Amino acid sequence: MSEAKLSAAILKGTDLKEAILRKSILRAADLTGTDLSGADLSEVDFTGADLTDTKLHGASLSRANLSAVGSFKRVDLSAANLSGANLRGLDLKTANLSGTNLSGANLDEASFTETNMG
Repeated sequence: MSEAKLSAAILKGTDLKEAILRKSILRAADLTGTDLSGADLSEVDFTGADLTDTKLHGASLSRANLSAVGSFKRVDLSAANLSGANLRGLDLKTANLSGTNLSGANLDEASFTETNMG
């Protein structure tokens, strides 16, 4: 499913473990409670998406655009790869970043209040 056009899709609570969604567009998608553990989300555009309570444990989000995500509360990014991702201005409050690779990520103006850095 690489390069899928899923703007405004309602995927709330869906099991997408290990899905390959590389270079997909998920703008304004509702991913609340979705399990994307181990998924390949490299270069995905999440602009305006709701990622509240989303499980991204071990997922690859290299070069993904997360800068204008609508909600990122309680997201599990433990052991995820965010190398080169755009997290500019993202509020990571209550997110789990334990063991996460943030090398080369744009963290300008990102907020890490109450974030678990492991």
